Amino acid sequence: MKIKYFLGSLFAAAFAFTGCEDPDSLVNSESIVGKQLIVKAYYAADDSKEIPGEVDMENGIVRFKVPYYISDVAPVQADLTKMKLRATVPLYSVFEPSLVGVHDLQEGYHSTLIYKDGKRVAFSFEAERVKSNATGLNKLQLTKVSATVKIIAPANGENGKIQILKTTDALKNSDLDDAIIEIAPWATIEAAEGIYNPETKRINLSTLPEFTIVAQNGIDKAVYQTEFATPEMLGPGEIGYISSMFGFQVYKDDPHGFTLDANRSIAVVDNYLILSNANNFNNMPVLDRYTGKLLPDVKVNCEGIPANFCIEAITMDEGGHLVAMPFAAVKDAWGKYSEDIIVYVWKNGIDKAPEAIMQHKLANGLNGATLSALGATISVRGDMTKGDAVLGTVAPFDLRYVMLHFQDGVYKDVQVEWRCSGDVVAGVYRMAQATPVSTVASPKYDYIGNNAWFGGRGNFFYVPNEGTSMSFDQSLPTEHFWSDATAIVVGHDYVEFNGLKLVAAAQLLWAGDSPARFVVSDMTDMNSQAFKNKIVFSSVGGRGDQSSVIPGTGWTVTGYTAGAPFDPSREVLGLNNLYLDVQFAKSKDEKTLHVYMLSPNNGIIAYEMTLYKL
Repeated sequence: MKIKYFLGSLFAAAFAFTGCEDPDSLVNSESIVGKQLIVKAYYAADDSKEIPGEVDMENGIVRFKVPYYISDVAPVQADLTKMKLRATVPLYSVFEPSLVGVHDLQEGYHSTLIYKDGKRVAFSFEAERVKSNATGLNKLQLTKVSATVKIIAPANGENGKIQILKTTDALKNSDLDDAIIEIAPWATIEAAEGIYNPETKRINLSTLPEFTIVAQNGIDKAVYQTEFATPEMLGPGEIGYISSMFGFQVYKDDPHGFTLDANRSIAVVDNYLILSNANNFNNMPVLDRYTGKLLPDVKVNCEGIPANFCIEAITMDEGGHLVAMPFAAVKDAWGKYSEDIIVYVWKNGIDKAPEAIMQHKLANGLNGATLSALGATISVRGDMTKGDAVLGTVAPFDLRYVMLHFQDGVYKDVQVEWRCSGDVVAGVYRMAQATPVSTVASPKYDYIGNNAWFGGRGNFFYVPNEGTSMSFDQSLPTEHFWSDATAIVVGHDYVEFNGLKLVAAAQLLWAGDSPARFVVSDMTDMNSQAFKNKIVFSSVGGRGDQSSVIPGTGWTVTGYTAGAPFDPSREVLGLNNLYLDVQFAKSKDEKTLHVYMLSPNNGIIAYEMTLYKL
């Protein structure tokens, strides 16, 4: 229990001569009443900073160890000739002469402690500058990539470790050649030549070097070894660490390869993120899938595709092949188009010419159904070169969802239908999508669809193998999804990852200047409430077991794409043309899952989901 002694006027007068400048600061605890002497020093120029004294009762010395520099950034030393003292003394004791005032502790100040019983102890108060023994490594951040860095301090005689957690197969040594490092003030780094630059305070970790942090005193040292480390894995049915990969907004003075209104869909092939170009398919932008960097020297080989075709819709199959369908129409009102339904597959990489694995006259209809247009959006389940694969697309002006079935790279059959229940508006816009869920008709192909219809929030639904559609409840918490009546799902995708069935849905408001966002939900139990109740994360709202904002870089950290400039000094390429595309892409080892959202004229945001427990 703490006891504060409030002295009467008689003793208050006596304490006016003690080392405490404020008598009310005389505080003793039961354990030290009548015994303990506590002395602190203060800079005369700044008495908010205290330096505890080391009291040597036997030799009558109170020592103050003053930091060699009182600033962490500038070589400024304290004036030891101008110091103040403050003491808590044994009960009823006083210092003579008083400790009140400014003293020269460089030369030393002398005073005698007089106890109640008359005992006298002479003290010398001395200050010395002491160089720091701190060797702390406070921060290490890679500048080229977003990666988790774990700092393990030296302990039990063992060196410390800098662990770069390898949460993506794209992370390589060259990504580590520039990192910001922050160490204890006035400490230095000893390392091999070319590893550390003391002027920029940057360190090159690409060789996984060993380096030493040397304290200001030159004696204390901490050795760190750099290494890659694999995090602990989660079991089936779980999603681990989620982070942002990149995000950018496109401007008129820096379009990042975009063309106004032309880039309407995306595909991930190998290490590339490819954007369609409805104006000129020979100019499809190719980006680095991990960083979003434009790769102007990488081109998609479109040899053999007629120049009068318009390719809005691209995607990739589960074998990693680029797939495209030119927009097909039976009338001249669309500008560039194809009279045939054609499916192109880049079987041997994007640098090789594609192969048309299907060509069918649209005017002849499909499975008895007459269609006026097809192929503004596509999605694929399976490998288009072997086994069973299903390509989903939409005939928007005919209210039909179309499933094209391929087997070993050959077109086999088609499902053309409107199997929507009564709660789905009988209207479909051109940017509506149909995403196959399986490759087997049992008795029919099942898929996830939307109609991108303005009003009533639009419809987002699942069409099972049998029966009519089931609409997903879109009344998600507003931190994840807009509740506005004009908010609609436009782009969506489906993937099976670590035993889960995941659905991503991108949302915007029915307005040209609308921002866009997306949600990923666990739809393993495919019911009307799963999209709402089993959110894995959203680009804006984060996830339930983390902070609301997932760590990110660039503009991804906002969780939105937007038509309003993030940089007010610049002008965005254009307003959102109400298209959106969202795409899942697994890593080769299937330990990470990337999800990308394209907003034409506005930009791209990308996130990484992992099986790592961090």
